[in-house]
Amino acid sequence: SRPQLSEIDSQLSKFVDRTRILDRPLTEARERYDFIFLDTGHLAAFTTTVAAYSSAEWFLLSAFAHPLSLGGLTDAFNDIADSRKHRNPSLEILCVVFTAVDERTTRLRNRLEAAVAEALPGRQFETAISQAIIVPDVSDQGRTLFQLPKFRAIPTARQYLRLSVEIEHRVRHRREFLEGSMSAADFSVLDEILGHGELLAELRAANG
Repeated sequence: SRPQLSEIDSQLSKFVDRTRILDRPLTEARERYDFIFLDTGHLAAFTTTVAAYSSAEWFLLSAFAHPLSLGGLTDAFNDIADSRKHRNPSLEILCVVFTAVDERTTRLRNRLEAAVAEALPGRQFETAISQAIIVPDVSDQGRTLFQLPKFRAIPTARQYLRLSVEIEHRVRHRREFLEGSMSAADFSVLDEILGHGELLAELRAANG
């Protein structure tokens, strides 16, 4: 995200259809890339979000494991349903990934996961992202976890890798996923990335 995006409403002509401003850029990008990520908020009050709802094939929602998250998710579900009805019938919710999860709050997490499972049956992710101080730390440095020399020893980095496998598997098997007949994701593809022998050495080093 860039600060210029906050000024998009003042830069657009009032006669421009805000639901279509991403149509041409995405058409061009799809010829070059397998995956295109649009990082927006979930509220349809934002032009960037409306444009994403109107042009994207999938929407991945992230939420903290907090009771207030349910209200935001409900708003997002309603907006996506509205977009499907009036503008983009191909839009589907990939699911909700819970981030910054405190492993001690199992009761709250189970309640939130049950609410998501009821709203999106059969679409739960196996993976959640744990709370870790290293995430905001590296972000403050303008880096990602995967730019750290020993990222394979960081539990949160491994969780993001597992999540990426789940996401790619669903996107590449769209019809089966939507029909509920998709096979389980194959996490063995991470073996080459993680390199178990090197990973064990890094974990020993990290644990002193």
